[in-house]
Amino acid sequence: MFRTVIACAFVMMMTSIGCDNGGHPADQNSTAEVTSEAPSGLDSDTTTYTDPFVYCEARQKLDEPGSDYTGTAVPEAIAASMQQQLGESGQPLDNWEPEQIQWRCMTGKVYACIPRNDMDCAVKLNFSRVGSSEMKDFCRTNPNRPNIPETVVAQESPYQWLCDGDKPMVKSQQAEADQAGFNAAMWLLIEPPPQETLEQAEA
Repeated sequence: MFRTVIACAFVMMMTSIGCDNGGHPADQNSTAEVTSEAPSGLDSDTTTYTDPFVYCEARQKLDEPGSDYTGTAVPEAIAASMQQQLGESGQPLDNWEPEQIQWRCMTGKVYACIPRNDMDCAVKLNFSRVGSSEMKDFCRTNPNRPNIPETVVAQESPYQWLCDGDKPMVKSQQAEADQAGFNAAMWLLIEPPPQETLEQAEA
């Protein structure tokens, strides 16, 4: 038995073969359980989507569609809803192009925005009450101004500002952030079209 154990130990040193319970070299053809794991950091979900509503329901929250969305860049359902909602709210778009629409996912639903009044849809609001260097420069040359022009105030600021002497100061808040930090007033909820509309579009 002692010689058998020594022999097995020698075999283990020279090869990758183990020993059985009796101290004998294990059979290379014996079956062993192997667990295969995907490399860490890689997403094993390769599902892709062409319907933005199904996509957002699955992905829940995204600042913009990812590579797993393979449908039309601006689906017709989103463009039609945007045009209808803005028209009904008295904000008709002049010379607008559907390609300008940006959309994203929040709380499992589709939200869309189109840049207007020189406002960028992708900007997230910054609630700092400290004036920017541009505002400080403006107030130094325009002390006690009741309003700092929007061209001076950064887009990400949700506030209206004034000059208190030669220092910028918040006057009032004019924008609210949604759950993702974007300007809530610029992003519209896009409801899925009625089923009969989808069937007509596919016919």
